[in-house]
Amino acid sequence: MEQFDPSGAFMNKFGRRIQGISDAMDVDPLVNHCALQDYCVCSTESDCAAGQACVKTTQFAVCQDLPPVVPIPIHHYHFNDLSNLNGILNTILNFFPTLN
Repeated sequence: MEQFDPSGAFMNKFGRRIQGISDAMDVDPLVNHCALQDYCVCSTESDCAAGQACVKTTQFAVCQDLPPVVPIPIHHYHFNDLSNLNGILNTILNFFPTLN
């Protein structure tokens, strides 16, 4: 940074927080999804976008996309009679064989 902006004229408060030389913020710290707008480094899930999680790395936290949710095909005829708990359990175990 010093090579291109030695006096820090173009450095904003977020950049100073990243460098650890200031705690000043440009916006209200209670703003949701502040990491989306580069106002903060995430510390909670609400700092990130929907479908993202705040993940700690070795140096700081970043917003990462969550893996997609895979829909589970449900055969409704197995669930018509809820007294048939054995049938429900067998359906689940057949779909997820690693649970056995």
